[in-house]
Amino acid sequence: TINDELIRLRIETLKRLRPLLTLVPRDPVPPGNLAWHKPARLLSLDGTHEIPSSGSAHAANRGVDGKPSTFTQGSNEWPWTYEVDLLEPREVRRVKVTFLQDYFATDLRVQVSADRKTWQTVATASDLDGSPYASEFAPVKAQWVRVSALKPNGPHQKGVLMAITELEVYE
Repeated sequence: TINDELIRLRIETLKRLRPLLTLVPRDPVPPGNLAWHKPARLLSLDGTHEIPSSGSAHAANRGVDGKPSTFTQGSNEWPWTYEVDLLEPREVRRVKVTFLQDYFATDLRVQVSADRKTWQTVATASDLDGSPYASEFAPVKAQWVRVSALKPNGPHQKGVLMAITELEVYE
C-alpha cells in the first residue's frame, strides 16, 4: 500500500541520516584547553556561596564552551569569582582569560586548589584594559581554578562588571 511504502521510505531516510546525527567527540577549543566543557560555577568573591548569572544565556558553562560569541557573567555582586572543576588533578602552568568587550576585570586574582579547601594564588593583575589576560607560573597540581574580579567593585567604574567569554587552562 501507499502507507507502507511511505513508512519504508522514511525508515530508509532515517537510516541514511543516522551517521550524520551521531555526536562525535570534538577536541578542546582551543586545543589543549583543560577547562573546555568542564563544570563551572559563579561565586561570591570569597567563594562561600553561588551567585546567579546575569541571565540564562550567560550561565557558568558559557565561559568554557569554546565559543567566542558566548559569555558568562555573575550578578548581584560587583566583585565575583568564576570557578572551574577540571574533574581530576592536573599539572597546571598557564591560564588565559578572555573578557567580553567593555565588561572586564581591571584587577584580578587567579587561584588553584587540589582539594577545594586550600587555595594558592598563582597570579594577580591590576590596571587591566579588557584585553585577554594570560599568565604562566610554576607548575602546580590542581583540580579547581578560580578567577576573581577584585575590581570593578562598584558602579561607574572602568570595566563595568567582569564577563568572561572563555577561561583557558593549560598544562
